[in-house]
Amino acid sequence: MILGSGAISGRRIHRGVALAALSLAALTVGIQPARAATITVNSADDTTDQDAKCTLREAIANVNAASDSSGGDCTAGTGSGDTIVFNLTLPATITLTTNTELEIDSDVTITGPAAGVLTIDGNGQVSVFDITTGTVSIANLTILHGNSSGGGGIYNDGTLTLTNCILNNNVGDDGGGVYNDVDGVATLTGCTFRSNAAGNDFGGGAVYNDGVLTLSNSTISSNSAVDGGGVYNDADGMATVSNCTLNGNSASTDVGGGGIYNDGIMTVSGCTLSGNFGEDGGGFYNDVDGTATLANSTLSTNSATGNDFGGGGIYNGGSLTLANCTLSDNSAPVASGNNMYNDAEGTATVLNTIMATSFGGQNCDGTGVEQGSHNLSSDATCFSSPDLLNTNPLLAPLANNGGPTQTLALCTAAGVPGAACSGPSPAIDAGDDSITGPPLNLTTDQRGLARQSGQHVDIGAYEVQATTAAACVGDCDGSGDVTIDELITMVNIALGSAPLSACTAGDADGSGTVEITEIITAVNNTLNACPA
Repeated sequence: MILGSGAISGRRIHRGVALAALSLAALTVGIQPARAATITVNSADDTTDQDAKCTLREAIANVNAASDSSGGDCTAGTGSGDTIVFNLTLPATITLTTNTELEIDSDVTITGPAAGVLTIDGNGQVSVFDITTGTVSIANLTILHGNSSGGGGIYNDGTLTLTNCILNNNVGDDGGGVYNDVDGVATLTGCTFRSNAAGNDFGGGAVYNDGVLTLSNSTISSNSAVDGGGVYNDADGMATVSNCTLNGNSASTDVGGGGIYNDGIMTVSGCTLSGNFGEDGGGFYNDVDGTATLANSTLSTNSATGNDFGGGGIYNGGSLTLANCTLSDNSAPVASGNNMYNDAEGTATVLNTIMATSFGGQNCDGTGVEQGSHNLSSDATCFSSPDLLNTNPLLAPLANNGGPTQTLALCTAAGVPGAACSGPSPAIDAGDDSITGPPLNLTTDQRGLARQSGQHVDIGAYEVQATTAAACVGDCDGSGDVTIDELITMVNIALGSAPLSACTAGDADGSGTVEITEIITAVNNTLNACPA
């Protein structure tokens, strides 16, 4: 065949297409982002000596540089969300002997081997982690002895996720443990904050927040500050605190809020605040610009220590909503609102809530506006009829009744669930059922168990669980007998390592947990067969 002068051979077309494809492939490979690196720290030193040992400081420097700045000591960073892990003889401590913080300005995940075995020690001189930007996840580390003007343990102005960490004995002017700045987003889960201090400015012994804070399933104990011994939420702050225990925290002078101080927007749910103390608002202080909602929470044995206003459990000067809370045996000087002081500028909406004291003095004081319904008070200082006034709520002592935090159980009968019970609590089935719908949607109690369980919801943070008589205590699967595995399940529920849902037949009295008497009954059913 004779090709015309303008024709192109098929071979040339195929070759051209192939070359174009190869060029495109090469270009595509060239613009692919680098794959994130895993950098292994194998030295507990705090050096940058280029000595064939990878230190945490060098690993972070490589992450920030998105390259190798360690002279080959550590794997190079990529700038694509690298991960830092550890290969050390445990337990181990990395002490920041260079007296400069570990500054992070790039996306990184830092994962310790397990909670409580690897410590990063600020040497009492500097903040341990200084996060200026980036998305940072830190897990399974102990952070000790940080010292800084803001954020003794951690300063955050990026996006921080902190999981299963321990922060002890850190000091800052604000935020002894963690300082979350105005552009910061911090999610703190399963952490322990103990003996941290904020001493010279606003406060927040454990946590200071001026950004967006989510704090859950954590224990905050024995921290101290000028205000907000446990948590300080500043005017720009938006904070959600859930399923936390705040115990033994203190606000030393000035305003107060031994457990929590709020001047921003805050929601507290499923929490127990006990044994905290401050000038005013021993448990919780809501300042004039604060908007706070407390739901399904218990405040017990907190104290206001000053001679100003009071509010052993709560001081409110802003906008406050209390829903299905239990306040009991909090104290204030000169009986100025043992459980709550509502100041002249304060507005408090109180629903399905218990105010109780077993000693002298008033439950409530102050001249602010209070409104709500279906409440119970052991005196007549908090609410008006038709709420239950001058009524003993019949509460058992603070105890582990199931769930992530301790609660004050409602008595269901004489001796049940404890010797202090003389009969069933009048709070049972006395609440407003609308609380289970919008806007609060409280479909569970503080322990996470169903609300409403009986004819109506109960008043307070604890909902008695309606039970039908079990054919056999401990017969978890309804098979008609009790096995060794079912006994073990009951023991795990009693220890708090298994949920009640694993064996509801073990909770014969509907207390929300499994008690030793119920285990003994189940053992007898194993040995002697279930009753006919």
